[in-house]
Amino acid sequence: MYQEFYGLREKPFTLSPDPRYLYESMSHQEAMSQFVYSVNEKAGFIVITGEVGTGKTTLINKFIASIPRNCDVASINHKLFSTKGLIQSIFSQFGIPFSRETTSELLIKLHQFLKKQHDNGKQSVLILDEAQSLSRNLLEDIRILSNIEAINEKYLNIFMLGQPELQTKLDSYDLRQLKDRVTQQYHLRPLNREETKAYLSHRLQIAALENTDPEIFTDEAIDEIYRYTNGIPRKINIIAEKALLTGYVTDKRRIDASVIGQVRQDGVYKNNKQVVEKAQFAAAIPLPAEPPPIEADNVIAAEPESIRNNAVHTDPLLMQNNRVPEQETVSYSELFDLCKQVLHRIEKLESRGQSPQKFGRRYILVIALSIFSLAFFAHLLALILVR
Repeated sequence: MYQEFYGLREKPFTLSPDPRYLYESMSHQEAMSQFVYSVNEKAGFIVITGEVGTGKTTLINKFIASIPRNCDVASINHKLFSTKGLIQSIFSQFGIPFSRETTSELLIKLHQFLKKQHDNGKQSVLILDEAQSLSRNLLEDIRILSNIEAINEKYLNIFMLGQPELQTKLDSYDLRQLKDRVTQQYHLRPLNREETKAYLSHRLQIAALENTDPEIFTDEAIDEIYRYTNGIPRKINIIAEKALLTGYVTDKRRIDASVIGQVRQDGVYKNNKQVVEKAQFAAAIPLPAEPPPIEADNVIAAEPESIRNNAVHTDPLLMQNNRVPEQETVSYSELFDLCKQVLHRIEKLESRGQSPQKFGRRYILVIALSIFSLAFFAHLLALILVR
């Protein structure tokens, strides 16, 4: 919606981990060098941690896009619950057929595949994203996969990425053997203020049309964005996207600190509503009239006296037709309970030998069910007529 207004080809601040938009800060460059070194030297096991939204997934997607041709990658970013499920996911990623083999048989088959890859001059890389969600037992089983190796080099390079909780798990005593297998560890840092400015400019340049000035955010706005997000790329994307929406609906070609303040105060929903209204106005579509917004704490005080005096609490679906149903006197549950009481009373009378002679139990049951059925269909018919 705002792309044409700012001369953009596409939205620059989406949350999808698009490797084209990766801004390689100093921290990201160091993490990428860890990946490249691990592949080139067949180092085996590397762990990258970082706070939520620091760009771990985008970084690994960039690495996969530029990985050498002699590397086959199995990238797993969904939750796993068992060793067998992990191995089956690896098989699916590598294109290895499997059926109903046991876990041990799958491990043997995986070892044979990795050895064949190695003998053919190919490297195999396993990437486990969001690894902090892996159970301790599964993390210990991953150590078994790291044991698949030749005499002097690994058959499988393992990259684990996760939030700081992953490092906490690896530091625990019961996973010390797995931690000893880790050859490199790195923690991805948030952006500093200058990197935040470069990050915004980088993404705008990628999305901008030719002959378009991508410097949309003023220095004061960048200061506010950095103060609000602490340099977390995902948070920067969220507030920058809202700022462009706000700037569009207020006809501001440059995003200044006041726009960022308005974004923090109003939120995204109001901005989206204004965008729709502006688009409808531009297309000469009449907007439906609506009352001014009412603060939640002042709802009762803001209502007209006539509405408060004549308020009727009823079903919203019925109110759409401006019809108010008559008050129900008997509900289904009450009728059902009444029949149950009648049957219970009959059972008591029979147990005492006092069951009426004129009417047998079956006849009374039929009568009770008939009454219930008639009441049910009468009530249903009344509801249909009312609606």
